[in-house]
Amino acid sequence: MKYAVGIGIQEKSIKPPAVQYATLLDVIESQRLHRLEEIYSLRDAATVRRFLHVCPQLVEVLLEARVHLQKYFGPDPQVTLEVISDPEAESIDELFAYIHTSLPVDEALARLDRLDEEWFLDQLDRIDGQFNFNLEFA
Repeated sequence: MKYAVGIGIQEKSIKPPAVQYATLLDVIESQRLHRLEEIYSLRDAATVRRFLHVCPQLVEVLLEARVHLQKYFGPDPQVTLEVISDPEAESIDELFAYIHTSLPVDEALARLDRLDEEWFLDQLDRIDGQFNFNLEFA
């Protein structure tokens, strides 16, 4: 520790509060991303992580989505996250959650429609057109 000369004030080497706050947010974001990776598979994980870093509001939506996915697609739905680039618009990416299913097509589509109507459409203001669900048939 250092002491200021002549005034007897003890100096401590503490990071400024803004730096501590940013570090805390990074830790929380990292924990939430880790939890997300326990729930979902990631195609091109580095790209998905970068996308979620830029769009952190999607992490909370994805964490909340798990309960709703279980309601419509069973207790342990297999879902893969992938960032897709729009081929017609440069620099426009969207995150897709592909729900893997062996259900008949009509039934799977009906369940996806119910997911949309009963939960997902209420999230549109939070996702800002950057996320969507889709089906992937086994």
